[in-house]
Amino acid sequence: MADMRLDYNDQFSGWNTYLTNMNVEKALAELPVVSSEQLKLFLTGRSIYSEYYNIKNAEINLAKFSITAPYNGILVESNVDPGTVIRPGQKLGVFIRPNNYELEIAVSAAITDKLEKGQRVKLSIDKFFDKTWDGTISRMNRTVNTESQLSAVFVKVNSEKLKDGMFMHAKIQANAVESALEVSRSVLFDDNKVFIVRDSMLIEKPILVKHQAQNTAVISGLENGDELLTKIPPGAFAGMKVSIYQETESK
Repeated sequence: MADMRLDYNDQFSGWNTYLTNMNVEKALAELPVVSSEQLKLFLTGRSIYSEYYNIKNAEINLAKFSITAPYNGILVESNVDPGTVIRPGQKLGVFIRPNNYELEIAVSAAITDKLEKGQRVKLSIDKFFDKTWDGTISRMNRTVNTESQLSAVFVKVNSEKLKDGMFMHAKIQANAVESALEVSRSVLFDDNKVFIVRDSMLIEKPILVKHQAQNTAVISGLENGDELLTKIPPGAFAGMKVSIYQETESK
C-alpha cells in the first residue's frame, strides 16, 4: 500500500477502503476495478491477483464441505483455536457421547475365534462390588499384537454412572464345554496328561485340553470318581504309591 500511495495515488483511496472493509469472517469481496494497465502489472507482480483467486477457490471448496458430529455429545479436548489453519489429518480434539462408552479389552488370540459381534459381556468395577453392567461386543480386531500376542475386542456399554477413563473388568463366556473341569496348569504334564489316584497308586490319564489361560486350563476326559492329583510331587511316576491327604477342620 505504501508503494501504491507513492506511484498510484489516484487509486490508493479505493484500495484502502477495500482493505478497511475486509472481514475475515465473510467471503472475500471482489477486487476494486483497475483501469490502469500499469497498475494491473504492478498488482500482478505483487501476486495480488493470484492470491485473490487462490482464496476464492478455497472458499468454493470450503462451501462444499462441512464437519458435523454424528451424535450429540461433549467436547472434552480441543487441540486447535478458532481461525487456526488445519492441516490434512490433524487432530482437532476429542468429542464423546455421554453415557455411551466403548471398552477395549485384550484377549488371547485363541479366544477371538470363539467370540461373536453382539455377544453379551458382564462388566464390573473394583469400587462397585455389588454393581455390574451388561455390555455387548461391538467390534473385534483380528490382528495380533506382536509383543503381547493378544487381540483387541471392543465392548459397548451404556450407563450414567460410568465416566470416561474408568478401568473395568470384563467377563466373557466363549463356548460352553460339557463335562469339563478347570484346573491349575501345574497339574498337566506332557501337554495332555494328568495323574489320578487309584488304589493308592498314581496312574497317567490322557485328557483333552479345551482351553488354556495364564494359570489355569479347561480339560475334559476325566470320569466320575477320578481323584485328580492337584500337586505333583518331585519325581512322580506312574505306579508310584501315594496316600491322599485329608484336610481336617480346626476347632
